[in-house]
Amino acid sequence: MTLICAGVASGIIGLFFEDDGEMLKYIKVVLSLCLAASIIPAVMGCAAKIKGGERFLKYEDFGVEEFENRYYETVIEDARKKLCVELEDEIFKKTGIKPDSVNIEFCVEQREDEILVDIKNIEVAVYKSCDKKAIEECVYNALGEKPDIVSEKEGGSMD
Repeated sequence: MTLICAGVASGIIGLFFEDDGEMLKYIKVVLSLCLAASIIPAVMGCAAKIKGGERFLKYEDFGVEEFENRYYETVIEDARKKLCVELEDEIFKKTGIKPDSVNIEFCVEQREDEILVDIKNIEVAVYKSCDKKAIEECVYNALGEKPDIVSEKEGGSMD
């Protein structure tokens, strides 16, 4: 039943994001991981019953919670990296200033069955001679947060 539901969901979502190949790629990865997470315990349970269970992991030993935690950490870290790249591109498009680096720090909170992710800090590293106010406005308009702007001298040392 899980396979049928995931297949139908994948098809329907694929129709909505047909023109956005980048978004469709992430949707497929998430659906694949959901399928794997739902199938693995059943496969391990069946294999344990068939072979006496001594050579296979039992469902309790598999560590589903650990798998979920690693999955969420990976997804959140990937989203953070992509958001940094997109913000760097947005700053360049809007201001003409190419930041040396953009770093976004998330605050992750888990409540019952929900994981809440919020932006804790945004740091933009730029050369000293650029318009920091324009960068600050661009970041605020894009993400609703004021960034910490770190200046670098031409020699590479931070102010």
